[in-house]
Amino acid sequence: ASVAAPQVASLTPQSGPVDGGTPVTITGANFMAAGVGETMVVFGTQAVRVTPISDSEIQVTAPRGTTPQAEDVRVVNDLGVGKVSAAFTYTPRPAALEFFPPVGYHSIGTGGTKITIDLKGYQPLTPNATVSFGAIAATAVAFVDSDTLIAEVPQGSNPGRVDITVDQGGVAISAPDFKVQDTPAYGDLIVNEFCAHPGGLDFNRDAYGDSKADEFVEIVNTTNEWIDLTYLTIWDGADRERHRFLNPTVLPPGGAIVVFGSGTPDGFAPRNESGHAQQAVADELALNNNGDAIEIRTMPELNPVGVTIFRVEYTAPPSGSSFVNLNDGQKITANPATSADYEDHKAATGTSAKTLEASPGVRKDGSKF
Repeated sequence: ASVAAPQVASLTPQSGPVDGGTPVTITGANFMAAGVGETMVVFGTQAVRVTPISDSEIQVTAPRGTTPQAEDVRVVNDLGVGKVSAAFTYTPRPAALEFFPPVGYHSIGTGGTKITIDLKGYQPLTPNATVSFGAIAATAVAFVDSDTLIAEVPQGSNPGRVDITVDQGGVAISAPDFKVQDTPAYGDLIVNEFCAHPGGLDFNRDAYGDSKADEFVEIVNTTNEWIDLTYLTIWDGADRERHRFLNPTVLPPGGAIVVFGSGTPDGFAPRNESGHAQQAVADELALNNNGDAIEIRTMPELNPVGVTIFRVEYTAPPSGSSFVNLNDGQKITANPATSADYEDHKAATGTSAKTLEASPGVRKDGSKF
């Protein structure tokens, strides 16, 4: 007696994401009868192999769809074709907006902090997409690709937490909890360690010890929130600006960043991670060996006289070693801090610390912040 063509009774489930990968059970008849040859299942135009369970049940994995829509499903073998129209519906990817960094300054004369915005499952972006931070539209938006934009925090954004919204053709998607940063309080960032007299040692790990290049200042975020350093600067005791941080430069809670006089710092953490290192924009920190000052302050563009975030005034720094915070990584409230708040790294508390002349980017015992 002849055997009828495959018959499809049901699919479970009847939908799944357009990226594919959904396990689907198909029930019916005449799937695995003797002599039917190999059975295949076709979603739209894409064939997939089956896992046979019985003549009335097979299992497959839905292939990747082309677009979010309903597709015909066919079971095919030597006996014929069993078809169900619009049997499996591909659903859109869940839309999501992600951004980094999570904090930034509003626009000033040099522009705002650059925020990278990634969109997943949203319609492909075009250069006419708009971005807003709360109720303020960003005026500087760079189209990177169909999923990515870079927008500068716009002028007029008040300190606090806002949504970031991307709109294209009236279709908008938002994500909450971006922080428009206010000026950090004194001691939120501290000079945790500094070296004014490298003594020929290679602290920036560029294979060349240099009295200027290997001077460094290590800054630590003493708060439990991210801090944007993009519009902060480092000054010396002669009131000369020595460094402006790259846009964006942020520090995670409790994280550290190191600024070297010059050279090419090697082997440090990636940008915007704790332990990152940058080279001073002025190509030297010019820290005097017989005493000087180091100050973290806002850019003149934010405040003509600058707001001091931290200042240390030191005398008689050690040679071939650094000065390190007595309470490594902890807030120093003295304004200004002095040499009394620091100790010679080679004499620092802890056996492992005493084996190190300095520990730029990590704790004085060599462990990570």
